[in-house]
Amino acid sequence: MPIRYNEKGGIPGYRWVSLPDVKIGDTVYFQEHDVRVTGIKTTEHPFTRAEPIVHVVEVDTFRQDSFQCESPTAYLLIKMDYKLIIFDVDGTLVTTKSGETFRKTADDWQWLPGRLEKCQKYVGASIALVTNQGGVAFGYLNEGAMDWELNKTANAIAPYVPCLRCYTHPEASLPQYRKEDIRRKPGPGMILEAMEYFKGVGPHNTLMVGDRPEDEQAARNAGVAFMWADEFFGRL
Repeated sequence: MPIRYNEKGGIPGYRWVSLPDVKIGDTVYFQEHDVRVTGIKTTEHPFTRAEPIVHVVEVDTFRQDSFQCESPTAYLLIKMDYKLIIFDVDGTLVTTKSGETFRKTADDWQWLPGRLEKCQKYVGASIALVTNQGGVAFGYLNEGAMDWELNKTANAIAPYVPCLRCYTHPEASLPQYRKEDIRRKPGPGMILEAMEYFKGVGPHNTLMVGDRPEDEQAARNAGVAFMWADEFFGRL
């Protein structure tokens, strides 16, 4: 049976977990997936690196004869191997220039401080963007103009970063956009499409980063890990 744990917060690719003991070869149940412990070592500053490359568990204190933790509650750092990081756009990567909650025009956006640079650190991993843009469905925004601006956002991170977008809405005022759509978050459609785009990527090594409940629910519906944007960008 996998070891269960209580989350204690973390950074991209990492999670502090609370366990009484652990040893190499154990399986830890982590974000709805089983992760095998492949290494254990002591550490004082676990947040000095943020490169999700290999599965590692680090424990702050242990007795080497049994890996039994000395403290009543041990904190373990699990480093996940995310091959694909999927970002929401509005509120996660960018905000409006106008100060409004939602875009007034397609070009009413600017990068949130530092987030472009931090996304560019992950160019070695696959990156995709997924975004609901229901303003098109109500005639507030133009689809062609939105395509242009969203492509600019994706291309700023790296060439050929895919940006999947959903313009439909079940209550749209424009009939051509009015429908129930599994692609629209919290539906999993765009996340599933992103994984399909990058061959060999599955739910167990995909992370979704967003700022709204529908982002979290979409990740859950697609079976992938989720992290809040402020947590992802705040700890790098």
